Parts: sequence; structure tokens; C-alpha cells
Amino acid sequence: MLKPLTLVFLGYGLLCYVAVVARAFQIIRFPYTIDYGESTILYQVKILFDGFFPYRATAFDSANYFSYTPFFQSIISLFGSEPIIWLREARILNTIALLLTGALISKFYVDGKSEKASAIDWALPFLLWISWYPVFNWTGMGRLDGLALFFQMAGLILYLRKNNQSSSRFIAMICFLMAVFTKQTALWVPCSLFLYDVIHRKFEKSWIVFVVGLVSGFMSLNYFSENTLWGHLFSSNNNNYDFTSLLIALKENGLFHLGILAVTAFGASKLQLRPRDVLIIILGFFSLIYVWGMGREGSGSNFLLEFCVVLTLLTMRGIEALNKSWVWSFAAAVLIVATCWQNMRYRTYFLNDPGIPVFVTAWSEEVKQSTEIVIERIKNADGPVWSDNPALLLFAGKDIEFFPFEYKQAVSRGKLDEFFFIKDIEEKKVAMIVMERNKYLPTVQRFSDNILKAIENSYRPSYQNDYYLLIVPGKL
Repeated sequence: MLKPLTLVFLGYGLLCYVAVVARAFQIIRFPYTIDYGESTILYQVKILFDGFFPYRATAFDSANYFSYTPFFQSIISLFGSEPIIWLREARILNTIALLLTGALISKFYVDGKSEKASAIDWALPFLLWISWYPVFNWTGMGRLDGLALFFQMAGLILYLRKNNQSSSRFIAMICFLMAVFTKQTALWVPCSLFLYDVIHRKFEKSWIVFVVGLVSGFMSLNYFSENTLWGHLFSSNNNNYDFTSLLIALKENGLFHLGILAVTAFGASKLQLRPRDVLIIILGFFSLIYVWGMGREGSGSNFLLEFCVVLTLLTMRGIEALNKSWVWSFAAAVLIVATCWQNMRYRTYFLNDPGIPVFVTAWSEEVKQSTEIVIERIKNADGPVWSDNPALLLFAGKDIEFFPFEYKQAVSRGKLDEFFFIKDIEEKKVAMIVMERNKYLPTVQRFSDNILKAIENSYRPSYQNDYYLLIVPGKL
């Protein structure tokens, strides 16, 4: 008979699963970007589709970075020839990858059980994984983080496989390489496993495959990039850091999952020094490096995905321990229900199409219509267009000539002189500037202070709705 805590988590997890599927479906069928990072991915897909080498020295010299390793974008570039199709396929691939990651977490959990696994043992870790807000929030997005994490988890399962170890570990190394060439920082599982091997005083020859593949791959890309690869992949992501932003993100996520995290903490207290627990501890340690990244300007929920894998495993350990007593299982179940009202209220909103946006939605019919009006105006602009959301130019069939966030960061690091940008504004060479004013998206200042001041002095509004402000040359 199922214990109260298991029943509560199953019900909660099923609600989250239905909500995440509904939300992902809403986002996937929305034809325009809902996140600045999706714009970056789309532009990189277009570079590959047009047949250009991604890490061009000329682009780097103008702070026009190809900021990720190219495997994900290369896959997406094979589907269709239009940004709307690329965006849809990127969202589908990321969603499938995150769901499959949940299945691999269940596999890892089941493999660690001493007794025969039940259907609940398979289902509950998967549902818990989906329930974490960072996972819920990132599912449906046209981003590459899900695929990189999937490859890492697939490699983890293969590496720990007891049958045909040599071939399994060779394939695991290929998975790790695919993860790194999907996202250059996807080293969480390889680093954890290598430290795990060091602690147990063993060295597997399969690590040579990983090291050789890593070094040769990056050396080749760097050679053809004319030694600008490091700048594309790492210097471009050197954004300002604010420790307060990290604390706020952790506080918000913590309060959202307060009762659940109490069970997680109890599970952590039950860890022992047996091999699988040691590996979980190491995975948790290395995941904190990614959590730290939440303090960087422009960071999102993807920085917490690795940590959520560990949280899922620790929560399962907590459920196991608490279910040994009916009293403690019932008490924990009551705690979860009492602290999850806001959490569950948020999830249930997505069970229906949003309609007029509330909360953090940015994909309603109203937003779609407003975006299409702006795209038509961009098409008719006689000259260069700068946009808070660069992807709007791709949808309008124009080349992107200005990347406000990347350029702002390059200016702040002293890598780029904004003199010529300001000069173009003062001489009114830019035909139109599109500013986002969507109150359902996080507020981010993507243009530098000096450029904004120049715009204020030389440009005037020509059109605005609830989501965009269009500015053209001329004073008020």
C-alpha cells in the first residue's frame, strides 16, 4: 500500500507533468521568440544554414560572437529554411531532451535500488524532475541546455553499466563529447565521474578517448577560427556578476519549493559513504558551480538544471526514509500540501491556453498579433533596423546588424568602442529602433547608457503597443 507522502508526490508530480506538457505545447506552436536566448540560437542557426564557419575572426573583431559550440544549431539548421521552422524544431528538441533526461534520472535511481523496482520507482523520479520550477520553466524553450544535459545523463548511465563495460564506457565518452560540443560548459558529469574514479584509485582507459576528442575538436575549431575560438565561446559570456541576483534567485526558488526542500534536506542527511552516495555527493558539489552562475547578468533557470538532478535524487532518498514510518510519512505529506499552494496555483494556470497574458507568459494571441505588426513595419523600414529582440529582423527577412546585449557587454569590458554606434544614431543612419516593453518578460537594459542617451536626443516614437515601442529619426 502506498504511503501518504508517496501519494502526495505522485499527485503533485502528475499535475506538474500535465502542466508542463500544456505549457510546452503553447510555447512550441507560438511562432516567435519569447526569450532573448532563443534569438541568439536562431541567428547562429542561420549562420550555419547559410554555409558560414561559425567562429569567424571578422565577426569576433566586431564583437559578433558565436557563443556556443555548434552541435545543437547544426541539427536545427537541417530542418527547413525559415526562422519560424528552426524555432519550432529547437523547442521540440529541447523539450524531448529534458523529458528523456527525466527518464534517465529514473534509470539511475532504479539501478541503485537493492530490491526489485516497481512502477512507482520508475515514475516518481521522472515526475519529481519535471516538477522543479527551473525544469518546468526551461521545457518548451528553443535552447540547447536540455540536449547537453541529456547527453551527460546518457553518458552517466552508460559509464556505470555493469555489462559490456568497455564498449559502454567508450559510448559514454562519445556522449560526453557530444554534450560539450552542444554546450561548452557541459562538463558536470565527466568531471564528477573522473573525481569519483580518482577517489576509488582507478583510471579507465576510456578517459583517453574523451581527452583526445576534446583537445582535437577544440584545436581544430580554433585553427579554422584563426585563434578566436576562446573569445567566441568564453569571452563573450563574461557578463557582469551580481551576488544579490544569485541570492534572489535562490530565495525565490527555495520559497516556491519550501516543503519539498525539507524532504530533500532529510534525504541528504541519510547519505552514506557507499559508492553511489559518494557519486551523488560529487555530482552535487560540481552542480554548485553552475548554481553560482545564476548571479551573472542575463542568466536564467538553465543554471539550475544540473542542481535539480541532484535535488531529485536526494528527494527520493528523503521519501524512502520518511516512508519507513506512517506517522512521519503523513506529517511530511501534510507539510508538502500546506506549503505548495502557490506552486500548484502557478502550474494549474497553464492547463488552458493563456489568452490575455498573466504571470510570465509571453506567447498569447495578443502578443502574436502585436509582433506581426512590428515585423511588417520592420520589413518596410528603409535602412538598418536595431532591435531589443534581434530575431524580429530574421522574421522580417532582414540581416541582423546590431546585437544590443552582446555589444553592451563588449563595451562594458572594454572590448568594443561604441563611438561608431553613437555616431550612427547622431547622424540618424539607423532607420528604426525596436524597443521591447513586454511587462510579462524580465526587464533587461540591453542598450548601453550612452546609446540610450543618443537615441533620446535624436529619435522619436512612431508606433507603440503593449509590447513594443518603435522609434525613428527625428526629435519630439
